[in-house]
Amino acid sequence: MEVFGMVTERLPANQKVTINCPLLGLSVIALMENETEATLENMYSPAFGVGTAQDIIKKVTGVAQSNDASEFMASADTERALVSTLNTQQVYEGSEPPAVDLALLLVAMEDPKREVEDAISALKEMSLPSLTLAAVNSRPPPLVTINVKRQILLTNGRIESYSLNDFGTFSPKGTLWSKISLRIKAMQMPSRRRATSEGPRE
Repeated sequence: MEVFGMVTERLPANQKVTINCPLLGLSVIALMENETEATLENMYSPAFGVGTAQDIIKKVTGVAQSNDASEFMASADTERALVSTLNTQQVYEGSEPPAVDLALLLVAMEDPKREVEDAISALKEMSLPSLTLAAVNSRPPPLVTINVKRQILLTNGRIESYSLNDFGTFSPKGTLWSKISLRIKAMQMPSRRRATSEGPRE
């Protein structure tokens, strides 16, 4: 695997971020500029939808009348709530796969071209799809793995957004530093390891 970015031994382990792309045979090492943010969102919705207690009864019993609206308006009571424990019961609908937001800093310590410019090109290559004219053999952006502070944070993810925020001073040898923002999203929602063996908990 070809490695770009800050490959120096002087890079602090607690600030080191490695992004590997096995398909392209590329790896980029950078400094973590800010704290890494990982998000996971679970989605819930009311079991019977939001509505009045009368609406829920109709959904459960299948009852429907043409003058429902007029009857409800006529019997409206401003001191009565239109929700109940039944229609606020939340049901799990699914989860968005986890995503990781990275603010990276590339700094040239020995070789500006390899440590900054080639690393930028490698990350851009990881972000792009492979498209063909007829779309028969087109492919999405390749899968990547993120290693932060020597811990694997996300595997089998794809770069969802790539932003080159700032360029540093140019020198005869190349760019001396650059800031990059990445959002990498997992392609599958992980499950609890013991989900199949665990029963309901009291």
